[in-house]
Amino acid sequence: MLLVMDYDDTAARWSPEKKWENVSVDPSGTIATKMGGEWGYIQTTEAISQGVYTWYGDVRTLSSRTIFTASDQHPGRRLAVAVSLLLCMMLRCLLLMYWVSCSIAFRSFLTTNSDGLVVVSSTHLCIACVCRKVKVDKKPANNSLFIGVSAPGSQPSNDGWTDGDPSSYGMWSYGEVRAAGQKIIDNHNTLPASSILQVDLFKQRGSNDKVFRAGHEVVVVLDCTAHTLKLQSPTVQHVISIKQQHHKQQWVLNVNFSEGDHQIELL
Repeated sequence: MLLVMDYDDTAARWSPEKKWENVSVDPSGTIATKMGGEWGYIQTTEAISQGVYTWYGDVRTLSSRTIFTASDQHPGRRLAVAVSLLLCMMLRCLLLMYWVSCSIAFRSFLTTNSDGLVVVSSTHLCIACVCRKVKVDKKPANNSLFIGVSAPGSQPSNDGWTDGDPSSYGMWSYGEVRAAGQKIIDNHNTLPASSILQVDLFKQRGSNDKVFRAGHEVVVVLDCTAHTLKLQSPTVQHVISIKQQHHKQQWVLNVNFSEGDHQIELL
């Protein structure tokens, strides 16, 4: 018996609908640009999308007759074939029991969506650790940028931000941290020392560039087993705990822009 894992990969895309009016998306769906205006936001496409990413276990059996074709009349060889068949059947039963137990535990195939978020298709629960890398192509040094996650379709405030939505988790480039839409860390001055990767470089940066700046690649890791969100840049690695009321939530990437011209790219 063989256990075969199939894998299909489709990259994340920015949503052409879930954005502020001053934000545009390029034809590939990977680059979002905010021009002028006061503020703005953009999210990726729906978190739940059957068949875009798929991880599933497919148990395939090889018939014992294709392995043991010799039917030699010699008693010793017949015994050897019989023992081999018995061992093969025992292995088949053990693997089948393992697969059934996994099926009962998961209750459906594992699927992910266009944002790379692994979910159980029948219950829409995210149950694995997944990540997405975002590149900050353009960001004014004197203005800020928020990167995080939220529920699909979280509504912006009147100023065009979604960081205050009750489903929102993430971090501003000046160090403010949000969990469930609430500020839990004010700025870079109150970040834990353990979250700062390069102290000297961190100190050299301007206030709005402390966490991430133009040219940075920011890794966003959503661990739906540990219920955490981790953001990592060249200067900072910070982990945010997801509140219990959001453990069964669907997720999309969520970016907010302050004043000026910004451009952000999905890698």
